[in-house]
Amino acid sequence: MFMTFIAISILSAVFITMYLYLLRTQTLATEAQRLYAEAAQEKLEVILDKDHNRVNITNTGGIGVVVKYLALLKEKDALIEGPIDLTIPPGGNLSISLPTTWTSILNGHHILVLTERGNRFMAELPTLMEKNLLMTLDDSSLSLFQGGSVSTTLRIKAPQNYPKWQIKLVADFGNCTMENSLTGFSCNCFYIWWMESWICICPEETSPLTYQYKFIDKVTFDKSLITITPGTEEKVTVTIYAKDINPWTSGTTCYVWVKALNATTGTLLADAGLQIITE
Repeated sequence: MFMTFIAISILSAVFITMYLYLLRTQTLATEAQRLYAEAAQEKLEVILDKDHNRVNITNTGGIGVVVKYLALLKEKDALIEGPIDLTIPPGGNLSISLPTTWTSILNGHHILVLTERGNRFMAELPTLMEKNLLMTLDDSSLSLFQGGSVSTTLRIKAPQNYPKWQIKLVADFGNCTMENSLTGFSCNCFYIWWMESWICICPEETSPLTYQYKFIDKVTFDKSLITITPGTEEKVTVTIYAKDINPWTSGTTCYVWVKALNATTGTLLADAGLQIITE
């Protein structure tokens, strides 16, 4: 009887051990399948920016990616930078500065981005795709009245091979100034910053005095941050506001430049000019 009990105990122990081993093996296999499936969803677009000694990374896949290391491949070995441990969500962007010691040896070598799931993505040099962003305005020129505003439509389109970058729209109107002259008096002029205008005191007759001042108050966009979708057109309303100032000089012309910048790197991708004529 006792020997039978011993035999049953040994068989039970063996059975339990085998069961736990099989259960552990199945769990490991399931975990490996999950990791493999997640790794297959990782897709990164990596652009090497030599001018600023960094890589710009865009997550074009459907899953968040943890950047673990950067690697510079040399002839017989590799230089490793990390661990970095930075997460890029789907559709997100990230810029990582390269070690200063890599700057002088970038030419002729490859840079890899290594992820936590074991994938590697090679950095590419910027191509002409950055200049293939098409940006046009519906109007080439518009008339602007004192204290008024005018609007036009900005159209942005990227080719099919363009990356899914986020762009930022900005306006440059620094050259939009009016010029006026004060004649017949010797004038002492003061610029009143909160009024953004000049005040002149002219007690004596003398030669003309010429001065300049800005006449555009601001330029706005109904959306200034846009995620590019290759092959589709984005429409943005651009509105230019004039200051309500005196004197107002009709016939003054200038250009307002609308610029599309890479929201991550600040690189200029495209621009479009609009001529403004005061009335």
